[in-house]
Amino acid sequence: FIHSGVDDEKFVISRDVGGEIVHTPHKKMLGEFVGDLDLDVVIVDPFVQSHAVSESSNEAISQVMVGLRETLTAGQGAALHLIHHNRKPMAGNSHQAGDLYAARGASAMQGEAHFVFTLADMDAESQRQFGIDDDKKGFYVRLDDAKSKMAPPAARSGLSDMARRCTGRTETWNRSGFC
Repeated sequence: FIHSGVDDEKFVISRDVGGEIVHTPHKKMLGEFVGDLDLDVVIVDPFVQSHAVSESSNEAISQVMVGLRETLTAGQGAALHLIHHNRKPMAGNSHQAGDLYAARGASAMQGEAHFVFTLADMDAESQRQFGIDDDKKGFYVRLDDAKSKMAPPAARSGLSDMARRCTGRTETWNRSGFC
């Protein structure tokens, strides 16, 4: 953890100027920051706050994604991890688990990404299957690989007890060994 940026001015890498997507000086600053600190990973959370373009425009989002990737890979070699929010499901409904297109906005973001994962709360079926009490259900999440071009043939998903993971005891429950 280097810098959260939470107290800084909003960092906007690209914006729409009269229908044209232009990269701001922040794009160059980000590349220099990553290079100066020799960072391996850059996490942008949430992605929507890193640009000022229409979230539903495939062309605009594609240009923002390409701009970020160029900035971080051009001589830097840093991995880019974007956090993007899905449509809001009803509590306990993991119908979006593993759904590549559950994210809000343009599908170009998923197309430009090399890996896409979904994170969902525990559904009633999984709760029954793993014998989890109602008062413990909120401590579990489901992680799915939603972009199968990079996944092995078998589905990869699982439930993880986040409380135990955070305390160093890595007890996980899953169907496929992933978590």
